[in-house]
Amino acid sequence: MGGIGVVISLVAQVVYAGINGWLWNRCRHSLKSENSPLMASQAKLFFTKLFGNIFIPLSLSLSLLLAEHEWSVIIDTIASLVTTASILTASTPTSAWAMSSATSRRSAPALSVGSRTPR
Repeated sequence: MGGIGVVISLVAQVVYAGINGWLWNRCRHSLKSENSPLMASQAKLFFTKLFGNIFIPLSLSLSLLLAEHEWSVIIDTIASLVTTASILTASTPTSAWAMSSATSRRSAPALSVGSRTPR
């Protein structure tokens, strides 16, 4: 099965999955009542964390179960790439609000140092 560190990691991931799942569900329900970009971002963050908390123990278990096969050493690498892609996907703006917000920040007038009025 692996050492005590593997067992601790698996238990921790299950606990974290429960916490992140609860937080994701709470943010998702709040998003239905208040259409807030911040709440949408929080829901996306907690879903991404939940995905990692579920995916990491699955890939670790798969690596341990298939350890007798030579190709099993690439399971961790593939799992890392999938997790990284998940994080990158979650961090990119996908909503119309995020796109318009990003463009409006670029076109906002610059403030001079020490004043609150645009130059």
